[in-house]
Amino acid sequence: MKDFEEIMQALVESLPQVQINQSVAKAVRFYWGRTDQDLITFMRTLGEDHFPLVFSIAKPDTQLDGVRYQRDAELLFCTRNTNKDMLNTERLGDDRSFKKVLFVMWDGLERAIKISQNVSIVEDTLIKEKFPNYMVGGKPPNTERWDVFKVKFRANFNEDYNC
Repeated sequence: MKDFEEIMQALVESLPQVQINQSVAKAVRFYWGRTDQDLITFMRTLGEDHFPLVFSIAKPDTQLDGVRYQRDAELLFCTRNTNKDMLNTERLGDDRSFKKVLFVMWDGLERAIKISQNVSIVEDTLIKEKFPNYMVGGKPPNTERWDVFKVKFRANFNEDYNC
């Protein structure tokens, strides 16, 4: 039996490396927790070694039948940005974190979800939000700057499958 986080982790781990800059490509990492504060703790503790990151906020599952479940999923696509002085408009530029890293991560995961037989996005439930200089409670996670692209959707998934 697999839960939502295990399904998402397997899909994230199947993604190709993301090109961070001309000389650095990194594998996308996956982690999950109960709240945004768990993400902040994760960012403070593990820092640059664990980006780019897909962080899942754990939510309750609703059983639809014997093996099918539904959840209001919340995924945060995160990357570190070394330039602390960039304006938000600059962060959205073609060669910056949102278009070069975060949107690429989501596009790859969305494609993986579409071909997966284990999880699907319920039509018309997708919500996307951008958070340059990510903060919780008005405080940044640490001295670094993290950009976050949050995607929320209702997911249908099967807990009973073979990997």
